[in-house]
Amino acid sequence: MSRIIFFHVPKCAGSTVYTHLEKYLGKTRFERILGRRPTVLVHTKHHAERLDQKLKLARKARFVYGHFDWSTYAKMRASDQDFRFTFLRNPVERLQSAYNFFCSDQGWKFISLTGKYDDWSFTDFLTKTDESTFWQLDNVMVRMFGGQLDQRFATDEEWEGVLETAKRHLDTFDFVGFQNSFGRDLEKLCALIGVGGKQIVTNNATDHKKTYERDDELLALIDRCTKWDQKLYDYAVEKFA
Repeated sequence: MSRIIFFHVPKCAGSTVYTHLEKYLGKTRFERILGRRPTVLVHTKHHAERLDQKLKLARKARFVYGHFDWSTYAKMRASDQDFRFTFLRNPVERLQSAYNFFCSDQGWKFISLTGKYDDWSFTDFLTKTDESTFWQLDNVMVRMFGGQLDQRFATDEEWEGVLETAKRHLDTFDFVGFQNSFGRDLEKLCALIGVGGKQIVTNNATDHKKTYERDDELLALIDRCTKWDQKLYDYAVEKFA
């Protein structure tokens, strides 16, 4: 097996996955056995100013993980020998989790909105066009796997095109797990890559839970932000679950 590539979709238990794997695939063991840099974190957005440096490291790493899209992965010299995997979550649940995360002390520091997060309703949040939040809210799964994380689409025809690309890329994955069967799926993953799959500890769970009323405006916004992700999620469930 060459590299292990983890496409970490935001709010899909990725922190738990990485932390668990790192216990068994730690720096010392990686360097001793493989003689190269063990793990590299790559974020298409957060590392934009030093992405070239990150990509150079990722090309030689054993385990690459982060919030990157397919186009960023391609620049890492994508190979059929790579073991590609991800975890997916019901898109509406994922969106709710993202809202709860950003409306917390932990999450607020990652975005550039002004004011206090307690002042933002779910509706307010989904109407923001700030790039620091938008890329994680608007059908992020389709844009990640379609290699279009930086793009905004205005028509159904554009979305259909990137959805089909996302499906083709997802078809090449060696493993796709799901949030609603997370423990069992993580054990399966660990067996595939040859590490321990017991004693899983959940990380980055958001304690701050916001309440909100589901009116027609909010439901329409949720549908807009998850419509294409739901199509990809349903496709993945049928193929991988």
